[in-house]
Amino acid sequence: MITAVAWMPARLEELVEQIVLSRRITLSQRQRLQSVLLADPLSPADLVLLDRLLYGVRRGILQVVD
Repeated sequence: MITAVAWMPARLEELVEQIVLSRRITLSQRQRLQSVLLADPLSPADLVLLDRLLYGVRRGILQVVD
């Protein structure tokens, strides 16, 4: 279980990086974000990353695609 907790934040950072660089959130990326949210408690750094994604979507910087 400790391995999964240590693995998850790096994975979240990679996912957020992919989304920001492409400026799009695909269906599979949204599903992975959802699984991260439901898996374990999030650290403050993870919450900041998610807040930035939401800000990007609200401001039209990031596009939600199917």
